[in-house]
Formats: sequence, C-alpha cells, structure tokens
Amino acid sequence: MEHQVVPLSESLFNPCTGEEIAVTGELRQVVSSMFCRNRFRTNTYTSFHQLTGVGLTSGTEYRAHGASRTGTGLSLVFNGLFPREVTTVDNFTLIGDDGQKLLLHQNTHFTINAKRDVHLGRG
Repeated sequence: MEHQVVPLSESLFNPCTGEEIAVTGELRQVVSSMFCRNRFRTNTYTSFHQLTGVGLTSGTEYRAHGASRTGTGLSLVFNGLFPREVTTVDNFTLIGDDGQKLLLHQNTHFTINAKRDVHLGRG
C-alpha cells in the first residue's frame, strides 16, 4: 500500500452560476495492489477534503468534500484477451460560504471478458 499527497491547482466551471472556480490544495491518495493466483487487482482512494476554492467573479469561497474510488482487476487467464474490469465512483462536492453546492457525482463500471470463438470452415 502506498500513500501520497498530490498538489492541485485547477479551475472548474460552475454551470449554475456561469463562473470559474479556482480550486487549490492537496489530494490525499492511497494506492494498493494485490496478486492472488491468476488475478491482479489495484485500488485507488483519493480524498478531496484538503481542497478549497474561490469564485473568480463572485468571490464566493468554497470547501471541498468527497472522495474518488477506482478499482481495476485483471485476470491472467488467457481466452483471446485478458479479461479486465474497472469500477470508478466519484463523489465530489464544493460547498460555498453562501450555501450553494456544486455536486459532481459519477459511477462507472465496465467489464471486458471477451471470449474469442474462432470458426474455420471451407466452402
């Protein structure tokens, strides 16, 4: 397991107010990986709690809440392709000192487990 601190300085567009929000601070991230039999798995957890922001036109101050989790799996059993899965859960909220909230939430999961059938024929 590995822990790291990632500095961040970005801007986000707030579609509700039509202004840019300058976001700064540090992301705290934990990355782990494991290998068991024929599977390799990694997980990443990122915390947004150390981020703050300011509206560039309104001057509204924001604080961030939320986290992002990403898990990937890779099966080393070969069936034409290596079966793979990815799950991402993002839950990020900026809360302004005026009570306004900007919520960015997304869940994504997909699995690639292609079984390749090859049929050869003569005609």
